[in-house]
Amino acid sequence: MNPVSAPDELERRLSTLPISLRVSAGDTRAIASLQALRVTAIRPRAHPPQRLAAGLAIAAIAIVAANFAVAYYAPTYGQALAAAPILGGIAQPLLQVTGITQANAVALNGSATSNGHTVQLVAGYADGLRTVILLEIDGRGLTGKPKLFGSHPGDFSIAAGDATLADQFGHVYSQRGGPGPTVLEFEPLVWPASKVGARLTLHITGLQKYWLLGPPPPTTDTALSGDWTLHATMIAAAMHDLALPAPVRTSDGVFSVTLLRFTGSELVIHWTVTGPINDQMDRAQYGSGAPGWNPSLEQLSRRFFGLALFDSSGTPAATTTGSGGEWNPGIFRGETTVMITHPGRYRMQLAEGLTAPADQRSITVP
Repeated sequence: MNPVSAPDELERRLSTLPISLRVSAGDTRAIASLQALRVTAIRPRAHPPQRLAAGLAIAAIAIVAANFAVAYYAPTYGQALAAAPILGGIAQPLLQVTGITQANAVALNGSATSNGHTVQLVAGYADGLRTVILLEIDGRGLTGKPKLFGSHPGDFSIAAGDATLADQFGHVYSQRGGPGPTVLEFEPLVWPASKVGARLTLHITGLQKYWLLGPPPPTTDTALSGDWTLHATMIAAAMHDLALPAPVRTSDGVFSVTLLRFTGSELVIHWTVTGPINDQMDRAQYGSGAPGWNPSLEQLSRRFFGLALFDSSGTPAATTTGSGGEWNPGIFRGETTVMITHPGRYRMQLAEGLTAPADQRSITVP
């Protein structure tokens, strides 16, 4: 049977098919021919090379566009596509004051000019505690001797409250001041920017004539208005907890470290003091009648409610927030944040009065 006529032949035979008909060998061949025709009809035809190339080009464009979109909203994704820049050229004393090092800061670029003055981004750093941006104004502010900045005409600073910072998701970060006139510190990155990285926009609307701010009172207006907009990409450093040292037990009380959280540039320390020393503090504050600060209370506070950290050379680590805390019935809870400028082994003194070798504790900062 000719395969082309198989459908007609099968239709004719089916129309006259008696109920008791037994399928013959010819019927079997016709059904097989029909199935072969159906498979041929639905088999996809090969695409010409030109159409295939065009399809691949469109797919490539779509992939590139998707990469750009994802990398914009999630800079950590784009981090795998480009190497991070290296910081350099900033005065070491200024870096030490900020707690930022060559290893953990990221170089930034980009500048804006307004009202005859140029603001240039230089470096930045972010972790779970803060977001820091270092910049120069007309090429000044980060090099040379930081203590001398502001003593010469032309040394500008950012006016208080005239800098705003926002991420790609629209969150606006509060400014916290900063350790230097050209170092801006903001609150830490928030989710989702803290997770995927931040595309930050810094908007500055005013500068200060820094050399005119000191005594005597300025006789001229020190403010300079303008409109500077700069962009930076920053990824928050990971925080991790360090092993806690054993408590120090004395007849005055028990001194315990309850948290050691390291961000890469700062170490957050929480500690508690329990025991008889708290009762002594209560008597010193309230036992003489009118509560208040007095020499006895000050002496006890200094001897038993302060914490200090020293590196292997004996140099104390600078504090960024100082030691503070609060007394509750029977317990004092303290907190301090210290700058870490280099890894290594550090000696911790949980109170000024704990000077015996057995009362010292050591921690290792990676």
